[in-house]
Amino acid sequence: MHGRFLAWPVCTLAALIVGGLSAATMAQQGTVPAYPGYPVTEDTLTAAPGHQFSTPSYHPVSNSLMADEASLADRVADLEGALKKIKDKEAADKKKAAGKPSVKVSGRAFLDTALFDRDALNQQQFTDTENGTKFRALWLAVSGDMFDVFQYKVEVDFAGTETIAGGTRQQTAMKDVYLSMNDLPLLQTIKIGHFKEPASLEEMTANRNITFMERSLMNCFIPSRNVGVQVAGVSEMEYATFAIGMFREIEETPVLTDNENGGNSITMRGTWLPWYDEATEGRGLLHVGGYYSYRDVDTNGLQFRQRPDNSFSDRIVDTGLMADAANWHLAGAELALVYGPFSIQSEYAKAIVKRTAAADPEFDAAYVQMSYWLTGEHRPYDRKGGRFDRVKPFENFFRVRDENGNVYMGKGAWEVAYRYGYIDLVDATVNGGRAGAHAFGVNWHLTPYARLMANYIHADCNATQATPAGNSDMNAFTMRAQFDF
Repeated sequence: MHGRFLAWPVCTLAALIVGGLSAATMAQQGTVPAYPGYPVTEDTLTAAPGHQFSTPSYHPVSNSLMADEASLADRVADLEGALKKIKDKEAADKKKAAGKPSVKVSGRAFLDTALFDRDALNQQQFTDTENGTKFRALWLAVSGDMFDVFQYKVEVDFAGTETIAGGTRQQTAMKDVYLSMNDLPLLQTIKIGHFKEPASLEEMTANRNITFMERSLMNCFIPSRNVGVQVAGVSEMEYATFAIGMFREIEETPVLTDNENGGNSITMRGTWLPWYDEATEGRGLLHVGGYYSYRDVDTNGLQFRQRPDNSFSDRIVDTGLMADAANWHLAGAELALVYGPFSIQSEYAKAIVKRTAAADPEFDAAYVQMSYWLTGEHRPYDRKGGRFDRVKPFENFFRVRDENGNVYMGKGAWEVAYRYGYIDLVDATVNGGRAGAHAFGVNWHLTPYARLMANYIHADCNATQATPAGNSDMNAFTMRAQFDF
């Protein structure tokens, strides 16, 4: 039993001695065994003087890693080559584009309808006021950039009309047609062509972005598009804007001829933002502005007249033609506040007419409007133009049904609004009438580029030279479907 117990240590000791002798012998011969998965190299052993080590010529793990690294390097090289080709093509396309104008096609379409409810006297006074449906705007435009500092635009309205015997007919009208030079020292931007004169916050805000379907009674005094040259710019921090231009009146519909005797004007406008909430990108702001225009009257005379917040009715105020008017002055003030979803906007304008054969009349007009976004949006503000911009709903309108039959809808953006406008065209020997108009509006913005509008208008029409019978009332319900691209 003791012999068997001692046999195990003796055998183990013998195995260790034999293994050590074998390793020593192999070391003296300068060779080291290579075990699969455990490479041994000169970096891991220190050779005795006179001894040489032989490294295995093949190892599965190390060679596989080297092959993967080589494959990865090739793929990176291929990717870098592809990226270089893309960048070279982009640079070539940019260089090619810089050599000719870019082209962008845009347009807008407004489809309006109106229903009227009028008293007997109003029906007697304004015989051309009728229910109807029409395209209020059908515009097509081409615009783009040229050589970094130039911009151009050509815009035409196909929904214009002219009065003829027995009714009206379609009349194509020219809108914005201009060339502008930008990024100039001091002057910043010079615009030449046919475009809006710089006057009135309501007028400078594009018709696709105004709160109501039509601008207020005050718009009677405001010049729109004429041919001219304008210098405009914005302060470094975009808190103030300026614009001044010289213009000449021209017909917007064919034949496109100017007035040979007069019709020149100088118009200027400035705006300032005493407060603008940068953190919320304008959910809080205060806009202050003003404008002035000196206007020479051509030999055709001067006449002020206006419809009450819609494009279907007769003009309820009208000075008649003042044939002896030599020139007139227009001055106005602007104020607007945006506080989250609530906004308020107001303007006042005064027109002073210089006549040669009668006393000089002074007319004025004003409006105030308020709006509130039921879905929480706010009225965006264009700081470079000193005007309000396109509304972007938090959620576009949509309606979809999933595979389980569940219906999901997006609300779009909902806005309610109220405006009161007033105009007085009675002074000196002129009795053009006085009028006030209340407008209530609901706007549903389906997307930033499409909306449905509904306006209710109540207008008080006072007696004028053309309608001396007395005061009357006009009620109108108008709707619009609009989109632009």
